[in-house]
Amino acid sequence: MSADVFFDDVEIGAVTEAGPYLVTEQEIVAYAREWDPLPIHVSREAAIAAGLQGVSAAGVHTLSIKQRLVHRLAFVHAAMVTVGYESVKFPAPLYAGRQVTLRIDWLDKRRSQSKADRGLVTMRMRLLTDRDETVLDLTDTIFMRVRPV
Repeated sequence: MSADVFFDDVEIGAVTEAGPYLVTEQEIVAYAREWDPLPIHVSREAAIAAGLQGVSAAGVHTLSIKQRLVHRLAFVHAAMVTVGYESVKFPAPLYAGRQVTLRIDWLDKRRSQSKADRGLVTMRMRLLTDRDETVLDLTDTIFMRVRPV
């Protein structure tokens, strides 16, 4: 998709990507200390003792990384509000040192019946690591502005 993407420009079946984004251990630990201080997020030793490969990003941190990547895309100027997530899954841990890419599959769209300036768009968003692991898989529906005339 090109710059200034609006509801009218969304093509069902198309794919949009943003990234990569490198996740560091320092970032994981700092975020977790502030927002989700579970031992597996702040201590390498605790994470390994729990059977993980090292500290892993909290789910809310993973969602924040997704959102950071969304804001690199051209449609953010037309995005109005999230109506709601249909599903949110974290199929694999997000470890330090991984690069992630956001992949958006455009699933559905329909014009608003009550407000002519917008439409509803449903998309599947996945964060994929450089090892082709899915660390976030969610379906989101948003209101998007139609292209101004």
